[in-house]
Amino acid sequence: MPPPRLPKRARIDSAAAVDYTDAETEFMKAMDRYKRENRRPFPTWSEALQVALSLGYRKVEAAGPLPGAK
Repeated sequence: MPPPRLPKRARIDSAAAVDYTDAETEFMKAMDRYKRENRRPFPTWSEALQVALSLGYRKVEAAGPLPGAK
């Protein structure tokens, strides 16, 4: 006799529940483009930094506490 079937889990699109800022959307699109053009599905942090710099991001003040740090 086969084991009893468990109910199927509902799929949740975790990205659909998030409202991204314009800057976040721009960065995600730039990273996606970089990954496709360079055939790099998992870019390094150095590559991610280069993408951010290519968008015009620059360090303009001293570092503060990390987000979520207590």
